[in-house]
Amino acid sequence: IEEKESEIEQAITFKQEQENEFEEQLLEETDKKEEKSNKQEKEKEQEQGQEILDSLNGDEMFKDCTTIKKITFSDQNIYLNSMSNMFDSCFSLQKVKNLNMQNVSNLNYTFFNCKNLNEISIKNCALIDMKINTSFMFANCHSMPVINLNYFKGAKFVDMNSMFLNCKNIEYLSIDSLDTSLVTDMGSLFSGCFSLTSLELNNFNTKKVSNMSSMFYKCNNLKNLNLSDFNTLNVKYMNSMFYGCNNLIYLDITSFLVDSVENMEKMFFSCEKLEELQLSNFNTKNVY
Repeated sequence: IEEKESEIEQAITFKQEQENEFEEQLLEETDKKEEKSNKQEKEKEQEQGQEILDSLNGDEMFKDCTTIKKITFSDQNIYLNSMSNMFDSCFSLQKVKNLNMQNVSNLNYTFFNCKNLNEISIKNCALIDMKINTSFMFANCHSMPVINLNYFKGAKFVDMNSMFLNCKNIEYLSIDSLDTSLVTDMGSLFSGCFSLTSLELNNFNTKKVSNMSSMFYKCNNLKNLNLSDFNTLNVKYMNSMFYGCNNLIYLDITSFLVDSVENMEKMFFSCEKLEELQLSNFNTKNVY
């Protein structure tokens, strides 16, 4: 009888162990299913969030807010893919703080006509390998004493037309470290930068540029300009390129190949102090 009872107890124990093992397997499978379901939901939320993120833009967000003097953004990350005309014609604006420019590709006219702007604080500007448009970005920012371009290192510029147009107060720009290998338009890039005293452009890549018209228009305080590394093979427009550079004494354009140039009107107009020009490589057969 004792042996029989022992066998029954063993059978019951074995059955309980099997049931426990089955429950553990069932629980484990349930956990896996729940984990998979949560992962799928999270991925779906991320996809939806990315769709929302990709559609956000700050175009014309503060345009024509003519009396605002200071804009401070929160420390929270607010991502925008475009800032075209974002602060356009904020005539009284003096300071912009904590601006997040991560992954922004369109910066056309961002600070256009911010005539009293003198300080821009950028907290995030991850633009590595991004193609960006910056035409008229700082145009008519008359009061900016300096523009920190280190934020743009690694970005690939596409359009720089009139980027610094009429930045009357800037004395120096460190711009030669920027990737300009894709830029096609540099027209009026430094036009009206009256206070600019020097420009380092030794590493400036201009191989795709077709427009250099008015590029240094009325840069009155430039005395020396070395453009010996400029590739001008694809340039069509050089009209008014050095117009009104009336203090320019030294200009090196020995590398200029102008075979594609169609317009050179007033290219050196009013360069009153220029002492020498080497134009032996100039082929003007296509100039009209």
